[in-house]
Amino acid sequence: MNKTISIVDVNMGNLCSVRNSLRRLGIGAAITNDKADIDASDILILPGVGSFSACMNFLEEKQITSSIRRHVLEAKKPILGICLGMQLFADSSEEHGLSSGLGLVPGRIVKLRPTSTAFRVHNMGWCDVHVRKSSALFAKPDQLEAFYFVHSYYFDPEDKQVETAVIQYGEEAITAALEKENILGVQFHPEKSQEAGLNLLEAFFKFAGCL
Repeated sequence: MNKTISIVDVNMGNLCSVRNSLRRLGIGAAITNDKADIDASDILILPGVGSFSACMNFLEEKQITSSIRRHVLEAKKPILGICLGMQLFADSSEEHGLSSGLGLVPGRIVKLRPTSTAFRVHNMGWCDVHVRKSSALFAKPDQLEAFYFVHSYYFDPEDKQVETAVIQYGEEAITAALEKENILGVQFHPEKSQEAGLNLLEAFFKFAGCL
């Protein structure tokens, strides 16, 4: 079954890299911030790198926040958030003052606060992701695989049951991936994570009914 896939253009992030990764899987997707395109989409990819508030302001200016909410909360269509894109799922963020998010998954975005000099802000590079339970993106619990991260903030969900994978950051395990029904998100960049990233994207599109 052919499905319309849109990569939401949030005016920041590696949009073309995400699209190129999908092409390697034989999946076509349009990069768009047009409300009509978002409304017509069967599947959304929400990437992003940069400021939470700036990204939300851009989505509001383009009048697509309500379209994303309808896609996810009313139509129950699949969405994959990548890095900042996953963080936008939250209710709020403390980055540069308190900002409201999309409110798709209850929780807040908080700054990394390392308790050891071995860990820095921001967290950049390859990190071992610990899979806590099987999910659409991770078939095997207790799986350990490396993915590429670039972030200074992380998702702190109200319900820890939505966490499907974490990374160890000092003494704290922080969210690396989450899943709530049709809503899936990853803090890392699958488009920069070589074979592991492609496998994860393939798993998402199998979940979404494209493969």
